[in-house]
Amino acid sequence: AAVRLSHMSSNKSRLQNNHMDAADVLLALTAPEPVVRYVEQRVRSAGLRVARVPATATVLRVSAPSATLEREAEHLELEKRLRPEARSCASERHWPMREFVLAQRADFAGAGEGGFFTPSERVFLVTALLEAVPVDNASFSAALAAGAVREVPPRHLSSLLRALASVGLLGEVSAAHCAGRLEGWRRSVGLLREWAWLRSSEPLALDAIRDYWGERTGFLFAWQAFYVQALAPPAALGLCIWWRRPKGTSVDDDSAVPVFSLFSVVWAIFFVQLWRRKQAALAFRWGIHDAHTAQAEVRRPEFVGREVVSEITGEVELVEGRGSRALRYAASLCVSLACLIVPLAYMFVSLNLQGYISPAARHVLGVRVYHEALSAFAAPGAVFDPEAWTGMLPAVLHAAVIFLLNKAYRHVAEALTDLENHRTQEAHDNSLIVKRFLFEAFDCYIALFYIAFELRDVDRLRVELVSLFSTDVFRRVFTEAVLPLLMQRLSRRRHSPPPPPPPKKRG
Repeated sequence: AAVRLSHMSSNKSRLQNNHMDAADVLLALTAPEPVVRYVEQRVRSAGLRVARVPATATVLRVSAPSATLEREAEHLELEKRLRPEARSCASERHWPMREFVLAQRADFAGAGEGGFFTPSERVFLVTALLEAVPVDNASFSAALAAGAVREVPPRHLSSLLRALASVGLLGEVSAAHCAGRLEGWRRSVGLLREWAWLRSSEPLALDAIRDYWGERTGFLFAWQAFYVQALAPPAALGLCIWWRRPKGTSVDDDSAVPVFSLFSVVWAIFFVQLWRRKQAALAFRWGIHDAHTAQAEVRRPEFVGREVVSEITGEVELVEGRGSRALRYAASLCVSLACLIVPLAYMFVSLNLQGYISPAARHVLGVRVYHEALSAFAAPGAVFDPEAWTGMLPAVLHAAVIFLLNKAYRHVAEALTDLENHRTQEAHDNSLIVKRFLFEAFDCYIALFYIAFELRDVDRLRVELVSLFSTDVFRRVFTEAVLPLLMQRLSRRRHSPPPPPPPKKRG
């Protein structure tokens, strides 16, 4: 697969923390010793520093000297902040950034110092240098043969990393943690404790998070903070409407509910527009452009086609026939549609268990959706009696099944996207996103649409919506916050050195 940058997970933290400041990138290989030695030789010949992580045979620490990083920054036209006295034109006084040029390095703030490049910029530059390391087909084939590797890389690959990925010997290219990785979190926690989110448009230390973790992570936390702050007005209005509601008046009879609905529509429009302004401001501050990078058009090593000579460049390139592509897309579509039958079938099982479907319900696709044996569980006094607390269990179980089906379909979607044989990584990722979005949207909302437009029962729709949403919230909090924290604590306890023995008492 194409090289993807991601920070090491908690089960690799011990490996990284042993060498926090010794590397910018960790290169994990699944290769025999002759191939590892060949990779080391090629990486060193490209001007990079490489060393093996102790106690491992296939994990390499890769870094680059400052001069190499500066040359790559100039090559990639990386923008850096100018010194105040070097801002010669009016535009630079308002936008103190300029593409880095070695001949003008004295104009840039911090040039020549240790922290000139942020950790995320160092990772970006070193990774770009790694991807540019060329492969010598003859020497690489000899190393594969010496390591008893039978796979042969395609001849058109010129990058060492992509050649390794094509034969399944590239495990992961990950950013190595270094000193200061928790600085953004510590400063953000301090701001939250000071209730900065009430009086500031940035309740998190976004610059510190961006400097270490990169722009994507910075934008993620910026959006989350912006969204939480934007929820305050509708939450306050909803609380006021609930507080003033007379006793005995249900939500269906409250005259203020349409006002809240109208406010929500207007709020959503303003939210989107204000977030676009915030996003543009952050992009301007961080020096991010909307243009696609050149890497978006890099051919995937898994792309299969026939070799032809380009009439424009005169180089050998791979192309795929339209007929073959149409067959791949048709097979992917058929499998995806077949996968939708499973959540549709379980939806009717869940609705029968809750007693929502009556014997007079219309058939769907020629199949009777009412099942007498399942509906008997929702009868008065039965296991899932709607009047008892156990009546919520089918909805909770439905939410759990939705999560499991979505998780299972991820593997199906990845296999189908590989089958489609996309030429570029960008096209591959876009196709995968579309598949997962459509399946998960269908899986999550088909029951709500059926209750709303077929059964036309607002009360049951409300119960189903609250049940699915509440269950999913608890699941996300547990799997995304509580469980990682517990795993981190257990990992630290497992890898922490044993306490020193107590001193022996003298005589």
